[in-house]
Amino acid sequence: MSFIKLLLTVISILFWINSAHAEESIVYSRLTDGFWQLWKMDTNGENKKQITFSKEDKRNPFWIKRDNRLGYRTANGELRTIDDNGEQEKEILSQYKPMANPDYAQSTHELVFVRFHPASVDVGDIWKANLETQETVVLTKDAYLSFQPRIADNGERIVFVKLDDQREHQLWVMNSDGTNAKQLTNGAGRRDLPDITSDGREIIFTSNHDGGDFDLFLMDLDTMSVKRLYGHPGMDASPRFSPDNKNVVFVSNVNDQKEIWTIDPTEGKVVQLTGDAPSIDPVWVNMGDEK
Repeated sequence: MSFIKLLLTVISILFWINSAHAEESIVYSRLTDGFWQLWKMDTNGENKKQITFSKEDKRNPFWIKRDNRLGYRTANGELRTIDDNGEQEKEILSQYKPMANPDYAQSTHELVFVRFHPASVDVGDIWKANLETQETVVLTKDAYLSFQPRIADNGERIVFVKLDDQREHQLWVMNSDGTNAKQLTNGAGRRDLPDITSDGREIIFTSNHDGGDFDLFLMDLDTMSVKRLYGHPGMDASPRFSPDNKNVVFVSNVNDQKEIWTIDPTEGKVVQLTGDAPSIDPVWVNMGDEK
């Protein structure tokens, strides 16, 4: 083999390896032997693999790309991380538990979460922690519960849910330092489980504000326009944007069981990814090429 052919072969192999490592996956919680365990699969639903096995619930997964680690919340409000093989478990921010609704901004290495009052789950605020410096700051200090924060990957804006004086669930957005908080919705009904694009310009959420079932809605934060993305007779919830904002993964019980689906917001194409057991809390990750 000539030197040039050998060089081209090596380059091709390296390109294939890098491409494999760059492939995205979806991590989710699947009911397995009585516990919510973390699983991962390809974005088309293939190559499903169980990641965790210990006999305790694991919910709300989040991916820390910088450290190549996966985080999650336990049933008692702890946050832990593991490597991409489900090993080397570590607890983080233990002094702030019980915690819920963790979300991570890749560009700033910051984690947002809800810290509940030890005596009441109806009292809680949104906090932010820098996982490198361990510095933390409380972002909301309100009489009404603020929860379900999602931080844009660029680290600039946070969308969240806040109870109003009628105990309806309303959407708010604020800068990542807690300033310029702005209410986005009002009126009867619930708006829950929002997510925000990586550039912080659009959000997606589930709502029954129109008097029907819980459907998926998109909101442009520049124009404040809202449109229904998807709905069926049942519940559609937990939407998460893909890193390039071109696809959405979500949970639907269209078949009388909570399962993971994806939808292309532009074309409206919907694909079911799971179907063998209740599956929730999907999130897009990049965990290398291991299947």
